[in-house]
Amino acid sequence: TIFLFEPPEDCRIIPDRAVPEWGINACKTSILPNETYSESIKEKDMEIRDKLKKDNISVTDNCEDTLLTLSFQVLEQDKIRSYLYWNGQMINFIPNDIYTTLPKLFDPKWHHGDEKYENQIFVKNKKEEMKQDGLLSRMNKIIRDDKFESFRTYCHP
Repeated sequence: TIFLFEPPEDCRIIPDRAVPEWGINACKTSILPNETYSESIKEKDMEIRDKLKKDNISVTDNCEDTLLTLSFQVLEQDKIRSYLYWNGQMINFIPNDIYTTLPKLFDPKWHHGDEKYENQIFVKNKKEEMKQDGLLSRMNKIIRDDKFESFRTYCHP
C-alpha cells in the first residue's frame, strides 16, 4: 500500500538556512500522522501533545519490519536527495540501489503457492525493462546529490 499526503506543519516546509539534517528529523517526526496530529502540536499541555504524537507513524517505527520508506528531499532543481528507511535504519538512496540494496530487503525465493521464485523473476524482468527504457539513467540525472556523490567516491574510489 502506498500513502501520499501533505506532512503536518511542523515537518512540511524546509526553513531558510536549515541544517542538512532537517529532512531526516522531519521524517523522524511524522511520515503518517494520526487524524488529530495538526491540532495536537498546538496543545499547551506537553503530556497530551507527546501522547498524541506517539500515535502517528515516523521512520523510527519499524512496524514489525513491514515499513519501508523512501523519502525525497527536493532542495533545488538540481539537488534532490533520497533516503531509504527500513527497520529503524537509513541510507542515502541512489538509483542504483534498486539493484544493490532493495533485493537484500526482500526474500528472493519467496513464492505464492507455486514453485516459481516470484521476487527473483520480478527483479530480473524489471532490471531488463529498466535498462531498455533508460529509466535508471533518467533517475540518475534527476536524483542527485553532488556533495554526497563526492563523499561516496572519495570513500569508495
